[in-house]
Amino acid sequence: MKKIVLPFLLILMLMFGSCLTLPEGSDFSLGDKLGDSIASSLGLNDLAVEMQALQFYALYFSYAFYGGYSYETGFAEGQGLRWRYTTKGDDGSLNSTEYERVFLKDLGDNSSWWRLEVEAQEDTMVYEYLVNAESEFLKIRFKDPETGEIVEYIPEVEDEMAEDEEMTLSDEEYPEEVEGDISEEEYESYNNYEYIQVSKGEEKITVPAGTFKAEHMVSEVKDDTDKEHPIDLQSDWWIAETVPGGVVKYIWKDNTRDDEMNSVLVDILDGQTTRMNSY
Repeated sequence: MKKIVLPFLLILMLMFGSCLTLPEGSDFSLGDKLGDSIASSLGLNDLAVEMQALQFYALYFSYAFYGGYSYETGFAEGQGLRWRYTTKGDDGSLNSTEYERVFLKDLGDNSSWWRLEVEAQEDTMVYEYLVNAESEFLKIRFKDPETGEIVEYIPEVEDEMAEDEEMTLSDEEYPEEVEGDISEEEYESYNNYEYIQVSKGEEKITVPAGTFKAEHMVSEVKDDTDKEHPIDLQSDWWIAETVPGGVVKYIWKDNTRDDEMNSVLVDILDGQTTRMNSY
């Protein structure tokens, strides 16, 4: 089994250096120097490194916590969920992806193993990862697509990135804006918005996994101060206490662009175990 330790600062750069949303057909690329460096450490080719090292973080933050609602509560060992994620573009086209998130094993030391599996187009990507009580990654595993050998890498948290350390950027340090990037003023404006959930009451809702009594929660953000770029966002959750993680359906809409994303619960899984000898 190969092992690699990725510096935490590198992980942050990979995570936040580009958009983490993954429409079907997404392509991943690293700079040649960076790709060669990681490839040399892993013993994999550039493509495998790009698709595995980058994709895990992108997939995790795009799918595993899709909807901004905690999925970690209420799972028994070996239990998981299968979801169907659908996006609607400006042209009305629909793209669907199915993904699974499974609670594999509680190690009894405030850490636990999980599995993330995503099926997009003809590809299936499977990862097993160990997290602590703060949901920080301790280990991440995947199989080399060429050899089937298990590869494990460990995110390394630098001492200077302590939890209570406050990191700020001065005006001189703030990155130069490029077309399509969010400005410092826009970021501060968006950062001040609050998504306040309002209950619409209990509803009976049917999804592929079955019919549930669920509380319908709605949050909206509207701002037309900027007439050229008004904000009109809406999120809907259907939450059932009988389901691990609670959520059976989620819809996000940008009403200014008729843009929509949604997830529906396809199946509740039981009897799941590691596929990579992780414990």
